[in-house]
Parts: sequence; C-alpha cells; structure tokens
Amino acid sequence: MILIAEKINTKKLAHDHWIWLSKKIRYYDDEETLKKETESKTAQKNLALRDILGPAIYKNLEKIITKPLNDLINLKNDANYAVLFPPSREKLDKLKEALDIATADWQNKVNALKKINRKDPNKKILEAAKKHSNEVKKLKKKEFKTEQKAYKKDYKKYLKATTRTIKITEKTKDNKPKKFPTKIKVNLEDLLCYGKLHNSSDDWNANVLCDKLSVSVCPYCNRQYITVVKKNEDKWVSSAQIDHFLPKSLYPLFSCSFFNLIPSCYCCNHGKSNNTSITIHPYTEKFGDDGLFCLDYIENDNNIDSLDLDNPDHIILHIKIKPDSPLKEKIENSIDVFHLNDLYNAHHVEIKDFILRYRSFKKARLEDYGKLELDLSEKEMEDLLLGFPLGLGDAEYPFHKMRSDLYTQLKTAETTHP
Repeated sequence: MILIAEKINTKKLAHDHWIWLSKKIRYYDDEETLKKETESKTAQKNLALRDILGPAIYKNLEKIITKPLNDLINLKNDANYAVLFPPSREKLDKLKEALDIATADWQNKVNALKKINRKDPNKKILEAAKKHSNEVKKLKKKEFKTEQKAYKKDYKKYLKATTRTIKITEKTKDNKPKKFPTKIKVNLEDLLCYGKLHNSSDDWNANVLCDKLSVSVCPYCNRQYITVVKKNEDKWVSSAQIDHFLPKSLYPLFSCSFFNLIPSCYCCNHGKSNNTSITIHPYTEKFGDDGLFCLDYIENDNNIDSLDLDNPDHIILHIKIKPDSPLKEKIENSIDVFHLNDLYNAHHVEIKDFILRYRSFKKARLEDYGKLELDLSEKEMEDLLLGFPLGLGDAEYPFHKMRSDLYTQLKTAETTHP
C-alpha cells in the first residue's frame, strides 16, 4: 500500500546484508580448506550449498541475494534454476477442487434417492443422474490420481536436488574424534542461513534490517505500528514480522534475498502465508492515486451533511482502483490477499472520528482559531483540526493514507454538493 525506505539507499543495505550472509556461509573460503574441516558444521554446509547450486549459480549467489524482485522472478523461468524450485501444485489443487465438487454432487443424489418414495416416477431419472454423477466422479478421481502421481515424482526429484546429508565429526570429552560422524539433513533454506537472521545478538539481524530501513508502519496495510525498539545491547523489546514476498516454501533460493524480505505486521504476514498472488511490492510500488479509499455514501453523490454516523451503511468504505492503472491487478491482489476492505471497515472509530473532524473543520473559520495565539501556520492548524499528526513531514503513521484519501474525496464532493 505504501512505500518503505523511500529515501533510504536500499542498494547499500542489500550489499550490507550480503556481507553478513557471505560471512555466515563462508562464501569466499577455499573449497579445499573447507573439505578438511570435517568437524565444522558451517564448512560442511558450505560444501553442500556449492554442490546443490553448482559452480555457475554459486558464483552468482551475491546477485541472487541483492537482485531487485523482478530479476528474481525471472530466474524462476530460467531452465538452469528450474530444479531449485518445488513443482507447482496449481494444477493438482484445481483437480482436487473439481473432484470434491463431483463427489459432493454424487453424494447429494445418493441422499436424495434415500429419501424418495420407491414408487415415485422420478426415481428412475434420479438413478440415471446418480449414475452419471458417479461416472464424472470416477473420471475426476482418475485425473487427480494421475496428476498426483506426477507431482509426487517431480517433488521427489526436487528434494533430491535440493537436500543433502552432511557429516560432522564431533569430538568426545577427551577431545578425540568420535568413531561415527553425526549426520544432519539440510536444505536450501538451512544453507542460506535464513534462521540466523533472527538471532538478535548478531550485528546484522531482522531487527537491525527494519531499523536501518526506518520502517515504522506496516507497508502492506498502513494500519499497525511495526517499530523496532532496542532496550540494550542484547535485548529488543519490540520487533516487526518479516514476510517473504515470494514465499520461502515455494522459493527457497530467495529465502534470504534482501528484496524478498518485507517488514510487516503479524496480521499481514500470517494472513498472506503462502499465497502466490503478486501484490504491490513495497520497495518499489505503492497504491498512490491508483488505489484510493472512498466512502460509498459520498461516492453515490450524497452530501456529507446528510451522512448519518449512526447508520452503518453510511460509513462503509472501499478502495477504488483507477481503471487504466498499470498496477490494477497488483492492487486488486493486495486488497484480496490482505483483506484490506474488510479490515478497514472494522475500524468504525477511525472513520467516524475523521468524518466528525472534517465536519468541524468545514464549519470552522481558521482565523477564529488564530485568536488563540497558537504558534502554528494555517496548514498546521488545518492538520491539527483534521487529526493529522504535526511535525512528521513525510513520515508514515497508521491510517495516514485512509485519512488523506477521505479528505480529498470529501473536499472534492463539496464542489459537487456545496
């Protein structure tokens, strides 16, 4: 919905992120040296990572970690990278849905037959319909089983390509090598150290990333504060969630890629989950004028003075999308994935508060307030009356966009219904 890090040098931060990761995975270490360190888990993980990626992709790992999002998406279509992504479940899920519908239809007809009178002339028609439904169900089940078998085969191939078993030679209390090495299974997400990004004692971690980005409000919904607060050297008392714009379960190669990590609130991160719809990407895109909050009542050519705040139908809003916007599909996906219309309509207090403030502002004369001798400009006085925080400049705060958009809508409506 809103941009994060609009005035931050994200390329530098992406580079800093890579420096941290390259040290964690010992990217620049000599391969022969790593092979000798049989007791080092990090060394053995690095060798597994090299084996999975292959020389060409391993050489380009820095670009994968620091590339803009569109470049990452394009890699999915590169044949050299195809085996590093799990097979798509889209076709399988659609066939499962079709099978469920066909099974329910057949079951409905079975239940209807159980209720029908034995001498009812409609029984033969219903039996024929049941037989047909059963044939459809069998066909859908066959199609589903065939696709399921193919999917399992492809998924096994993917696991074989992206999973390794590493052996660590641990030592006894006497500092002697144990007779049998410890075996550990690792995958791409493990090897790219995403888990270590949440180690709060590291010089670089998820909280530091959010702090460097100066992001204080969830960019997906603009409703919740996600400010990170550090109490002392070792303890953070408040932190943001980190969402993977491209889900790490489907894009494990990008699990630690900088531009795939989006600071967000709990609601948006967990509500989105593994949804694959491409939404607005907060590092480079925002709703802006392409997606505006609008009160339905005012949108239907009604005057604000006739708006009844006690009538729930009068305070319903929605996000209106510009028909010819190049971001139209992404904004639609964002509204759907993050349930923005539903969530905002649950904030009756915020909507009512702004409408009441606007009505008061409309009736007030700013020069009368000037008599209070407040050290405020006319614009600051206007912001004060409308409930916009003073002194924040371009800084974001919860409900900023909703309030700004409604102000524009109400002001425009005045010219139509003065």
